[in-house]
Amino acid sequence: MDYISRLNNFGGPAIGDVAVDAAFYEEAFPIFKKFNLNVRDVYVLLDNLRSIERAVEFDFRVEEDAVWIHSVKA
Repeated sequence: MDYISRLNNFGGPAIGDVAVDAAFYEEAFPIFKKFNLNVRDVYVLLDNLRSIERAVEFDFRVEEDAVWIHSVKA
């Protein structure tokens, strides 16, 4: 996914939202991650990819309360 690393002068949140709308969840995750949109990332993992394991791993990596809250609710 080299093309994602080149997304510097574009609206990351908008591109990530388009990826989610188009069901490109694996692409949306690194887009949101690149722009530090961690809460949106955990939503992608839980709501779209339905991977609690990846969400918990991500929670430990970012260590943000807002991210943990969404994983605990799942």
